[in-house]
Amino acid sequence: MNTIVALLSLSVVVLAEKPDWVSNYGKSASLPDQLYLTGFGMNKVSKDNDRAKSLQKAVESARSNLIQSIRVSLQSTIGTVTEERDQRVSSYFSSATQATSSLEIQGLDLKTYFDDDEEMSYALAYVSREKLATIYGEKETKLRKEIRQRLVTGKRYEEQGARPKALDEYLLCYPLFRQLEEAQAILLAAKTSAMKAFEELEGEVSKD
Repeated sequence: MNTIVALLSLSVVVLAEKPDWVSNYGKSASLPDQLYLTGFGMNKVSKDNDRAKSLQKAVESARSNLIQSIRVSLQSTIGTVTEERDQRVSSYFSSATQATSSLEIQGLDLKTYFDDDEEMSYALAYVSREKLATIYGEKETKLRKEIRQRLVTGKRYEEQGARPKALDEYLLCYPLFRQLEEAQAILLAAKTSAMKAFEELEGEVSKD
């Protein structure tokens, strides 16, 4: 009986411990930087900020922090290769970096924790680089296909003398190119080998 009580007590203690990502402000042994992108958020309960609102704000902060980490990663990569690569290509990714600020990154997972003693909410947004590369690789392929179809249709209208219709098709490509720019930027951030990733995308960007 005493053994059972002791085991139950041990289980409660283990479950009550803070996750390592809370103690280390977003860093976790199970989510190494070379395999995952992460974002950390925290928010304290107050008179006008109950537990539910506090948790929501912590989650929003974690998502925002992850997006910011993607932008920082891109800026670092771009800065490294600018002198060795075509300036125009580097400028393309610099522009794409700014575009990521308002993105809702797909494929994110969340972990949350509430500290009753501190009345503090914690959240961790994370996504594996492999998963992110798969999602945005597929998105990039889909966008390229749609852009090609628009251009082909526009050219056909142009050859038929229907220039207003051709112009409409060409203009519809603009937002698609912006989405493609964002997808390629996230793909670059998701790659574990920055230089290799930049080389892979450089040829595609030059075509764009």
